[in-house]
Amino acid sequence: MLVFCLVAGGAALTTFSSAASSSNDARVLIDALEDRGVAAVAKLVHKGADINAASSGDGTVLIVAAKRGDLAAVEQLLALGADVNIIADNDGTALIAAAGRGHLSVVERLVAAGANVDAVTPHDETALITASRKGQLDVVRFLVGHKANVNLGVSTWTGQWRTPLNQARTSSIKAYLSAHGASDTRG
Repeated sequence: MLVFCLVAGGAALTTFSSAASSSNDARVLIDALEDRGVAAVAKLVHKGADINAASSGDGTVLIVAAKRGDLAAVEQLLALGADVNIIADNDGTALIAAAGRGHLSVVERLVAAGANVDAVTPHDETALITASRKGQLDVVRFLVGHKANVNLGVSTWTGQWRTPLNQARTSSIKAYLSAHGASDTRG
């Protein structure tokens, strides 16, 4: 499937999980993580399950672990070969999932593992936009400190223009982003 999106600010798109990746693998791995933990996921991966497979509504097993803020699981999944930059259609990235929930330790680990801080979920957003909208000031500070583009904007399916600044819901995040050069104009 070919996906187009309008992106401003010079972001590079990263890897997409495709429909060819088995949704069944993803569902089995996610269920294994939820029911029996990472050891069960490791057994399935060693038997040939695709650790980077995505299931609509959940994403990849790494996205699920990041969403929960489970740093130990994230560490182990990365060691098993989980791709930190997979963009799952409609489910974002592991970094976006952790950023939106304020899981700073997971955000830090994902960035250390090479997560693209400016990865764009087409027609949706970035980790910085999500953290801004969810009021996660510590995550916003961390991402900006790691060179996240404060002016990177994304056009949604409905044509809404999203930037970190126009999605910020707290005055402290708006002030922080403004102090770091954020504007709300299309680039």
